[in-house]
Amino acid sequence: SKKRSPRVPACETISQPKRSEQELQASNSLCNRRNPVPGLIDVITRSPIRRPAVCPRGYILGYATWKRILQSEPRNICPFTKHDLHLGEITIINEDNIHRFTQEIERAFDNV
Repeated sequence: SKKRSPRVPACETISQPKRSEQELQASNSLCNRRNPVPGLIDVITRSPIRRPAVCPRGYILGYATWKRILQSEPRNICPFTKHDLHLGEITIINEDNIHRFTQEIERAFDNV
């Protein structure tokens, strides 16, 4: 079978020809609003996190990963603590709340 290379999110692309500097800055600004923690790797999927999300115990994964895990059997169980955890308890990290999660983010970068 043919191996696929992982898709690189638009926020992670290095350069895109035919775009002005102003367009690139606007695009990067939009990406940073969607993902205020670029470069963070999801420890479950080993892929760059596009929408960082944190559980009440401080573990950070991509929101899509949290959703998939918590909706799989056994349902509503944290993969790290094995305690009950519901999707409604997961907080998406954005530029408005990032200051509340600085310790969790630093720990996540240390664990990569």
